[in-house]
Amino acid sequence: MADTASLQVTVFTEMFNDFDNNLLNVINSGSANIIKLITPLVSAGFSIYVMLVMVSYWRGHSHEPVPDFVQRMAGWAVVLSLGMNISYYSLYVVPFFNGLGDDIASAMSGSTSTGAALDTLASTYAQAMWQLLKAADGIEDTLYAIVYILITLFFGMPFMSIAAAYIILARFALGLLLALGPMFISAALFPATRRFCEAWIGQCLSYGFLVALMSAAGLIEIRFAQSIAPNMATLGSLIKIVLMGGAFVVISLNLPGLASQLSGGVGISSMVGKISQAARMLNAMNNARKEKGDRERGQSGGTIAAGCRGPNAANDACR
Repeated sequence: MADTASLQVTVFTEMFNDFDNNLLNVINSGSANIIKLITPLVSAGFSIYVMLVMVSYWRGHSHEPVPDFVQRMAGWAVVLSLGMNISYYSLYVVPFFNGLGDDIASAMSGSTSTGAALDTLASTYAQAMWQLLKAADGIEDTLYAIVYILITLFFGMPFMSIAAAYIILARFALGLLLALGPMFISAALFPATRRFCEAWIGQCLSYGFLVALMSAAGLIEIRFAQSIAPNMATLGSLIKIVLMGGAFVVISLNLPGLASQLSGGVGISSMVGKISQAARMLNAMNNARKEKGDRERGQSGGTIAAGCRGPNAANDACR
């Protein structure tokens, strides 16, 4: 038989790496096309804005000190360099936001990526279940081991599935935001549209924090799983696994709201809320159709009963 320590799960790391590679291609091509699209509009708008600022200085309506104006020009240079230059945008902006969650997760858990944290958790469960199955002697112990494995999978896998789904959704949404990033960064040039750039930054930070929080929750569950994964199935260990699985599912469902509150953006929980709202609407429609069918059957039954009264009561159909 294979050694227990050799059971290493890498499915999450491979899945996240493939997803990131495909997403980076979309980000690079999309941001380059966005820059080509908005360059004429941004150039015309920025030229008019600078001309109006110069006219206000020339007419004496603006009393801004020269150092403040130089500082404003430096801000313009930074915005134009990061937002309108695909090389600087791909070199500095995209890696910062795209790798923020993994960097924070690596600092907290010591793992190289978020996928590695989930793989470690899955490997811990796999090693414990394999060791338990090897230690089983006889039919009774084997049945106990199978029951223990099924309970562990039923209460341990939902957290990993929910965490992986939220992380993929966060990376996907972050990729779309980064593809549209030059448009929002260029909005920082003008005071009237600067709030759009601030909202974009807050949204990117929200998705980055969500990845980090999911990794931190995975690290905590890894330590719990390593402490309660015994070599033999006991009632106490089963109760701990059930409680731990339910608790971490609830935690994972509330982490998107926490991430959005930390950054000031809109959390993924709003997206999931739309999906659950649609599911509730479909359920309500099904219930309405069922009630309508019950009423129609009740009305038809009442008509037959009414026709069987009086002289028609002796008919064969009324018996």
